[in-house]
Amino acid sequence: MSLHCKKFLPILFLLFRFYVHANEEPVTDLYHFNYYLANPAVAGANDCTYAMFGTSFNWVGMDNAPMTQLLAVQTRLQRGVGLGGYVFNDRNGYMLQQGLQFTTAYHINLTENQKHTLKPEEKRQLSFALSGKVFNRSFSSDFTPQNPNDPVYFNMSPVWAFNTNAGIYYVSYGFFTGFSAYNLLPMKMWDSSVNDTEPYLPMTFRFLIGNKFNTGLEGSIEPSMMCKADVNGVIDLDLNLKYAHEFESGNNSAWWLQASYRNSFETNTIYNKKIFAMTGFTRSKFHFGYSFGLDLNKLRSHNYGTHQLMLGYTFCRVKHFCR
Repeated sequence: MSLHCKKFLPILFLLFRFYVHANEEPVTDLYHFNYYLANPAVAGANDCTYAMFGTSFNWVGMDNAPMTQLLAVQTRLQRGVGLGGYVFNDRNGYMLQQGLQFTTAYHINLTENQKHTLKPEEKRQLSFALSGKVFNRSFSSDFTPQNPNDPVYFNMSPVWAFNTNAGIYYVSYGFFTGFSAYNLLPMKMWDSSVNDTEPYLPMTFRFLIGNKFNTGLEGSIEPSMMCKADVNGVIDLDLNLKYAHEFESGNNSAWWLQASYRNSFETNTIYNKKIFAMTGFTRSKFHFGYSFGLDLNKLRSHNYGTHQLMLGYTFCRVKHFCR
């Protein structure tokens, strides 16, 4: 075995371990650009139709590093009904995953006098949602197991599977919070007859809380926190601070900056800390966002960070970034 392969084997193990413990991450790791990706109850929470394309390149510079493409759409119908959905494609090492989700949400307007507004700082609302999702996992065609007779590999049949997610979301004059649960149906990661070695897809919970404070002069500060935990005891905590500023009052154009810190409380993990720097702008109905993430661990010396890109379009005029 070449020296290059020997160095890469531990990385492959990390990619597989990351894939098993954080199966939803290819999609939910882009939640900074769209809260719907972390909580289905956000679908249609704004009186707006919003479409977003997102892509993520993790651990740039490493062979077969994780990469994801995503297209998400959400809208608000009459009588408080919201709809949302996304399709995604993900490659993590030699493992491939494709899937889609469809969401139905219901929003209860709690604003005084039932006033409808596009400004989140002038709205009180309680939202509920249920999602169905289908997805497929497989190995890429260029993957060859070390043991050609490995029963684990040859019994892992790529099939389409179904699961459900649910969420609740509340906003009140700039304050927002939500709780979501993913993978409500128990199921194996693969359709495999090797039941002793095949892991379960973990049920995962997410809690989001934050508040937007207007600073005057068309600016605002938005601190927030996202906590993710699964039934295997993996806990991730994100601390976020965002600043947004309008170019000119009333012209639907603004720019924003955000700093985020992530820490995992999983025992003996080597990818437990990460920082993100993000920026973006809104111009009329168009949105753009970029994020750079850097590992604060041994992986830092093996890659050039994580890069995420977002392009969005709203089919209505909003004052600030619609997410």
